[in-house]
Amino acid sequence: MKKSLVVGAAVAALGSLLFLGGCSSTPTVQYTDSTAVDTLSTNFSSTDLQMTTSSMVNSLVTSPMISNAYKQNGGPMIIYVDNIKNNTDQHIDTGMLSDAITSQILNSGLFQLVDMNAMAAAKKQLDFQAYSGMVDQSKAIQLGTMTGAQYMVYGNISTMNASNGSQSSVFYQITMSMMDLKSGLIVWQNTKQIRKVSN
Repeated sequence: MKKSLVVGAAVAALGSLLFLGGCSSTPTVQYTDSTAVDTLSTNFSSTDLQMTTSSMVNSLVTSPMISNAYKQNGGPMIIYVDNIKNNTDQHIDTGMLSDAITSQILNSGLFQLVDMNAMAAAKKQLDFQAYSGMVDQSKAIQLGTMTGAQYMVYGNISTMNASNGSQSSVFYQITMSMMDLKSGLIVWQNTKQIRKVSN
């Protein structure tokens, strides 16, 4: 009987410890300023994304070449933003960087966008309208009426790593370019460099 009571008490005590341990490990979550500087690590961070976006967009919209191209075009230029290549050993969501840059480029009023990532879904819908026999052809969107891009925006991210004892640094270089798809000429290019040091 005594043995059973001792075992029961031990199990109860262990359960209480596990319960308390589980409660104490519950993280505290709070909202912070999304533009606050992120220095948690030397990895590519939200701050780096925001600085890169600002640098690239400001360079693009103030470029004399882009201003001349806008005037020659008689209005907004039609662009396609390609995926940004990640040439680093980190997992960097370059889609977030592309989206941030694209949003600000569009808001400048200098460009209109062709979204190639949505083309497969658009083609599926157009094929349905044209070939399914279920859509009134007088109201269906006709094939071959889309506007093609005049320029392509693309880029890449690369890094150089260095260390000396307990100190390490990561040097990031982000380069973006805009190509005239008709001539193949680069009409704009900009590079953003970031160095982060950890002790």
